Amino acid sequence: CSISGYGPDGPWSKLPGYDVVIAGTHGLMSITGSPDAPAKVGVAMTDIVTGTLAHGAILAALYDRAAHPEKAGQRVDLSLMESQLACLSTTAAGALNSTPGTPPPGRRGTAHESIAPY
Repeated sequence: CSISGYGPDGPWSKLPGYDVVIAGTHGLMSITGSPDAPAKVGVAMTDIVTGTLAHGAILAALYDRAAHPEKAGQRVDLSLMESQLACLSTTAAGALNSTPGTPPPGRRGTAHESIAPY
């Protein structure tokens, strides 16, 4: 299993991965905090999600190896950036499905974009 900041290929592949930097540059901090000030999440969410996804992928690879011993095996490769973007899929879907001219999703503090009361 390999975990990197930005994946094995591409222009950022050699850069180190750091949870809060990825949160700031790839969207999480744009929806976290009060409307007037961004904030980091209280825990290293991107690191935790990536580790959890790695856990599931490793188990799937082990299951596949047990079910198909003649196969060469699996390569498990995750990046912090991709894991965080996967967590933002509902925010992205909301933005992509909104009416043209609608402001992009933003920081709402403890409010929720589509559920009231929350």
